[in-house]
Amino acid sequence: MVYKITIKTILIQLVGVGVMLVATMLGVGYLVVFKDADVGGSLFFMGCLAIVFSVDSIVLFVRYYLINKDSVVEFLSSDWMRWSQGGVETYISPDDVESIDLNLTYPVFDERIGWGGGDNFIYAKFNLKDGRSFVLTSLMSPKLDLPQGFYQKAVGVRNFRCWL
Repeated sequence: MVYKITIKTILIQLVGVGVMLVATMLGVGYLVVFKDADVGGSLFFMGCLAIVFSVDSIVLFVRYYLINKDSVVEFLSSDWMRWSQGGVETYISPDDVESIDLNLTYPVFDERIGWGGGDNFIYAKFNLKDGRSFVLTSLMSPKLDLPQGFYQKAVGVRNFRCWL
């Protein structure tokens, strides 16, 4: 398994923003058709709502991108992974890992659908025994799939939003 930021992983993460834009357009349509509201005023009002409800997703997206933009993670087997960041490669086995903090939003932790903009932004923090740490964000692996050898070190943490 090789994880890196791709167009596909970016689009998966931005689904929440898309949901907010569709909801905005439906709200504008409702106000204009059924409430005889002004189109310009309705667009402005609903646009402001969409921005307010999407700002956390945009901030999380930029933050996650900056953290993993030069990273490539490759699980060579259930017992070895290669972490490449900025041209520096590190080989890690489960024995090198103190713990893996799986920071999951409530919908992901409970295995249900997330409707909020930031519900799909999750990350795993690999804490190594030598004090170093690496962060695998959902921009690289939307579901944070880990091999069994590493998954045994994982501890799930529920968060409303997974800020880094």
